[in-house]
Amino acid sequence: MLFCLLLFAVCLNGQVVPAPPTIPNPSGDNQHNRLAKVEGSVVSTASGIPLSKVVLTLSNAGSPQGAKYTAISDMEGVFLFKDVQPGKYSLEAKKRGFGRQRFGAKRGYGHGTPLTLGDGDSLEGVLFRVTPTCIISGKVTDEAGEPMDRVSMVVLQRGYSQGKRLLEVVRGVLTNDLGEFRIAEMPPGSYYVVARRLDSGRGWRLAAADTPSGQVPDTPEEGYWDTYFPNALDPSEATKLVVAPGSELHGVNIQLRKTCVFRVRGEVVDDANGQPVTGAKVSLMIAAPKSLLSMASIGSRIEGSRFEVRGVPAGTYYLMAQVTRNGQILYARQPIHIGSWHLTDVVIRVPRAVDVVGKVSGQNLEISTNGDASQEDAPRINDGRISLYPAKGFGHGPLPRALLQADGSFVFHDVVPDKYWVHVLGTPPGWYLKSVKTGGQERPDGIVEIAGATTMEITLAVGAASVSGSVMDGDDNPAPGAVVTLYPDNTSKEGRIDLFRTAITDQAGQFELGSVIPGSYRILAWQGIESDAVQDSEFRRPFESKANSLTLKENERETVALQAISIDDVAKALQ
Repeated sequence: MLFCLLLFAVCLNGQVVPAPPTIPNPSGDNQHNRLAKVEGSVVSTASGIPLSKVVLTLSNAGSPQGAKYTAISDMEGVFLFKDVQPGKYSLEAKKRGFGRQRFGAKRGYGHGTPLTLGDGDSLEGVLFRVTPTCIISGKVTDEAGEPMDRVSMVVLQRGYSQGKRLLEVVRGVLTNDLGEFRIAEMPPGSYYVVARRLDSGRGWRLAAADTPSGQVPDTPEEGYWDTYFPNALDPSEATKLVVAPGSELHGVNIQLRKTCVFRVRGEVVDDANGQPVTGAKVSLMIAAPKSLLSMASIGSRIEGSRFEVRGVPAGTYYLMAQVTRNGQILYARQPIHIGSWHLTDVVIRVPRAVDVVGKVSGQNLEISTNGDASQEDAPRINDGRISLYPAKGFGHGPLPRALLQADGSFVFHDVVPDKYWVHVLGTPPGWYLKSVKTGGQERPDGIVEIAGATTMEITLAVGAASVSGSVMDGDDNPAPGAVVTLYPDNTSKEGRIDLFRTAITDQAGQFELGSVIPGSYRILAWQGIESDAVQDSEFRRPFESKANSLTLKENERETVALQAISIDDVAKALQ
């Protein structure tokens, strides 16, 4: 992922003054008439003073050429983009002391408000309010009060990842030789700070896998562990730091703590023949992480088949191994629990890989390879591919992928038995994945469980629906930058990520959700929310009464008017 940020208060505002009528081009050049322009100014939210020398970037992510335009604000804070191709754009500003911010973002470096530009549009009066960043500084010492250098200092913030509420990484630095750290250009907001000890350049102590030598110690060992400000080993006991715009928060001092740590010793075995596997990469991951930091599974490659993971605190984990067999990367995982003693003789069994043979079908659907098509007007998949994504997210290495043949057939080779999402790439516009069967059995939740060699039938259908409309705020004004979320009405289908849709309203509060699979849905609009949060049914529960219900049939085009849930209401739900 990439890193998500979430603030509980407005850090950044964007405002657009309604544009005047389109100004015709006096040159009479028809080509130039189709181009647009954007004009506005940049001011500080702290003082309201115009800001000069701000670097502004207008980017069209949806353009095949990735159109991008750059401008710099003048002494009055005014900027101008001329000769802009029509499309939907994001606007970004960057300046020392203000960091990088998106127009209309309501929480740090959030998604912002897209700007929709039509043929010949002249969008004027764009007021880009940017917020001064803040600084967090402090010092790290050991148990004797001595400064500790090269300690990784990480700033985290509460957010969502894949529908789960976690602490997400915002930024990080290393302490200097005096144990001091300074993290600059932080968006204002609420944060948590953690100190992590690096282990001689080998990665985190949690994932140091060595060939075992000697006897396991008779007693538990001690080791430095992640310490959250001011002195907590568990992130749920950490103190939240609130920093204001343009402020510097000093004295974030942490004394790195030690805790009892244990060793996990065992061997990697090939389940196909019972023989030891050499050269595997062994790693460890917390089974129920509270932070994205603890989801990391950085490991070490072992020379033989036996391994030893040192410095592991008590808890429940997944011990994992990654191996290469016949050019394919395979993985295995073994749940373990560490109580008050070292674990020995743990066996990680690399499963017997299997082949999955299948076929994709759809009415009058043509599948072409190498860009060739025998019927120009027929709907077709061009150079289609199918991918399998581990449903639990524990897969290692490349995802299983298969190429579609002209007759719709495909073969996955050497697939690790597991539960997977199925994703078809290259489907024609308006088509969607209607059903998936394995072994002749329908998989209504969209997850296929592959336990052995099996067959897979994928049916595509034409007739995806769409939803468009407008979003208003609490004062019945258009709500630019609001997050519109569409999710399945049936709780049994909440695991199907392909049924969730998200859109951001433009400067006029308009949105559009396309390629929606026909079915029953609910829809909500929010201000200042992480897109992944809506996947959490617990988060949605207080707002369900405000949701609109939609039943979308094939090819249906639904229009709705929504009122955005306020930032304050979202913040209360996240407390």
